[in-house]
Amino acid sequence: MVVDKSTPSCGSSRFGCWTCTLVQKDTTMENLIDNGEEWMTPLLEFRDFLSETQDVEKKTIYRSHKRRDGKISYVRDGTRIAYGPYKLEWRKVFLERLLQIQNDIRKTGPDPTVKLISFEELEYIRDYWREEEWTDSVPEIYRQTIGNDHAWLHDDGVKFSQEDFQLLKQFCEEEGVNPGLPTKLIDQERRMQGMSRRAGILQKIDRIFNEDWDTEEEILDWLGSQNDIQ
Repeated sequence: MVVDKSTPSCGSSRFGCWTCTLVQKDTTMENLIDNGEEWMTPLLEFRDFLSETQDVEKKTIYRSHKRRDGKISYVRDGTRIAYGPYKLEWRKVFLERLLQIQNDIRKTGPDPTVKLISFEELEYIRDYWREEEWTDSVPEIYRQTIGNDHAWLHDDGVKFSQEDFQLLKQFCEEEGVNPGLPTKLIDQERRMQGMSRRAGILQKIDRIFNEDWDTEEEILDWLGSQNDIQ
């Protein structure tokens, strides 16, 4: 906060979220570390890692070929995929690293109770991820990284395991079906189980069927053939 407008500004420094990737270098955090706040080093390294994932050439590594709405989008000239959100496997890596950093700076920083992510946020992530997989991975990542457990919200509905998913995946491979489609349909039904009014269920199912279910490899092969024709 600037309280004295008669003095020069701090320069072109930008103050915002510490994970912001809109700038190439977080010079403010770098200066703080250079001035003795070494405990912030893991924070800077994490921010720089997130910044690297924004590289256009690396989007095929970190990001899904589908958008949030389940559709596949293309860049303006139609020759490349416009990649969407981070792949689930990388989101797990981000969460594990974030929790480990929280552990580290509690030991080395000025606040031994600092929270980089709240339990409310973890529960939201947990609920969101379980739409994409049948493994309850957030509590497991938390236990392995933090070293203790938390009283997670209890889900008393129908539960599926990783073994169930592998069996479904096997059947899908035999029939030539993308396993993501039946997985999402089953999860949608699970979420509405026990409701006295199932208003909108048919529309929700219809939206799932209308998503793009081609794999990234199939789309890239198709784009390659189109470019060859042109």
